Amino acid sequence: MVPATPNSARICRYNGLNSSEPENSLVKSGMVNAAELPALVKSLNAAGPMPSGAMNCPMDNGTNDVIIFGYPDGHTVFVTVGLTGCNLVSNGAHKAHLTSSTTLGQLAAVVGAPTGPGQPGA
Repeated sequence: MVPATPNSARICRYNGLNSSEPENSLVKSGMVNAAELPALVKSLNAAGPMPSGAMNCPMDNGTNDVIIFGYPDGHTVFVTVGLTGCNLVSNGAHKAHLTSSTTLGQLAAVVGAPTGPGQPGA
């Protein structure tokens, strides 16, 4: 999911369908602490394969985090993490399924837990 060894990561949180703000509007962003970056990369790369067959994600409201990984040579890789429903993760070329809440906790440590109607804990 995250190739090689990035040297930076910015997390951008975007609204889903159940927000008072427009869908896909930026809620908050923040930089991942350099000491925490390897753990975030490891947890994203540990995302499980997509289940075979049809997937039903009825609690998915479209809230997501986009993580922009920066590399020493200047290129970037974007990884999108769905925060509700099936918790799908994608880098554009590959899709995976988060099978642990570790990644969601790492993201929340930077940009906070998702809030609003339809969000966990809301």
